[in-house]
Amino acid sequence: MTNAVSGCGVCGNPSGNQFYKVQEMFFGTRDVFDYFQCGQCGCLQINEIPRDLAKYYPDFYYSHRPAVIKKQDFISEWISVQRSRYWLATKRDPLRKIFAQGHSEPNYYSWFRKAGVTHDSRILDVGCGTGQLLLALREQGFRNLVGIDPYVENIKYPNGVTVRGQPLDEAEGGFDLIMLHHSFEHMANPRGVMKRLFELLNADGRVLIRIPLADSMAWRRYGVNWVQLDAPRHLFLHTRMSMGILSDSAGFEIGETLYDSNAFQFWGSELYLRGIPLKGASERDLFTDEQIKGFQLDARRANKAMEGDQACFILSKRAGASESGIAD
Repeated sequence: MTNAVSGCGVCGNPSGNQFYKVQEMFFGTRDVFDYFQCGQCGCLQINEIPRDLAKYYPDFYYSHRPAVIKKQDFISEWISVQRSRYWLATKRDPLRKIFAQGHSEPNYYSWFRKAGVTHDSRILDVGCGTGQLLLALREQGFRNLVGIDPYVENIKYPNGVTVRGQPLDEAEGGFDLIMLHHSFEHMANPRGVMKRLFELLNADGRVLIRIPLADSMAWRRYGVNWVQLDAPRHLFLHTRMSMGILSDSAGFEIGETLYDSNAFQFWGSELYLRGIPLKGASERDLFTDEQIKGFQLDARRANKAMEGDQACFILSKRAGASESGIAD
């Protein structure tokens, strides 16, 4: 191990912290890691980052799976774009509604509407894996798409989507939307990441961060068996307070917090409680339909009470904030 933490990596608090022993259970290696929860901001974080962290992201890790490009003819692509324009609009066009009938709206459109995203927006996906979401967006009419992920090779897809195997420090701005879909919790320096996001974002742009949350029903109920603790890959599991501290220190303000947790927080944690690794497991094989419905109901209740175990934060630059004024 290396990089021992002397205090909270978010607020710097060195005292009153609660320590935990957490097993790796996604693959079931059962390696044990030390975590602690900050007594001040509540952020749950790994005490020491393993030197060999890359070994916990093998080639068959889910985000490294080869992305699939759907082949579309001109008419199918045109219809996909019209459907997307309908979902993006805050004022819906009744004519375009025809193209959306029979299709479920992807959940990211609710976030995009809040962030003011258009098909012309320049979009960066941080921690994109092999770029499957970017390919889906390309099929729906988005044109300016770039992804970065330090754990994949450079990929140039024939439809123009680019994935660069690089860390955030090497990215070049500016972007209208920067997305981090469950990648922020994998990053070792959240304060530095926030500062870099500020630098890469256009003045009127938005940052969309989706993360697990430690101030959640699932963490309180399951403790070290909480499935989204995901040791050692999740280095920081934030709370609303810790996200507020990070955002403010970088010159951001949080405009929206949208809870999107689901039944996984409960059935996945039940697996760990029983000593069953997640990889290869299926809730349908291990739980009854009645149990799964119960997990789904609990998830809806948790989201409504703002206690779901994951949420989407939409950030914008604070009025008057500048790069020279960002706190280190």
